Amino acid sequence: PEQPSQPITLTVDVYKFDEALHTSPKKEYVEYTLTNGGYRYKFGFYYAFKSGDLIRLTDGTTLGYVKFPAIDGYKLTNITLTSGAGSNKRIKLWSDDPLTAAKELDAYELLGTSTTTAEQSFDIKDPQVGVAYYISSQATNAQFRNLVLTYEK
Repeated sequence: PEQPSQPITLTVDVYKFDEALHTSPKKEYVEYTLTNGGYRYKFGFYYAFKSGDLIRLTDGTTLGYVKFPAIDGYKLTNITLTSGAGSNKRIKLWSDDPLTAAKELDAYELLGTSTTTAEQSFDIKDPQVGVAYYISSQATNAQFRNLVLTYEK
């Protein structure tokens, strides 16, 4: 079916990824297809794992990432994360696989303190249509609980 009119908002909590994510880091790529409103969107994970009610991008030893869906005719314009307590680490944004790309597009600081969570919104500078974006980190406490992705035509 044809995609709905703009914008498309995908709201995901970590429990949606239960089937795909390991409970400890593994050096393998796994995919998860989210069905939302009758449409299917593919997410990818490398080394990221589920820890309680959080997705951790890494355990601090290896670069881990989450790949967001590319949607034909749409560009990802905003990422909103609810970080876990203690998530005061840097994440990076990529338009190619972080394991092989030359340089990240941008970097953001997660602002969770040791006892509180924080919802943060990041606008993507000069977003491109049909591109799958990635967030990555090699910092131990780079983690999030909820995720909202906004796509526009």
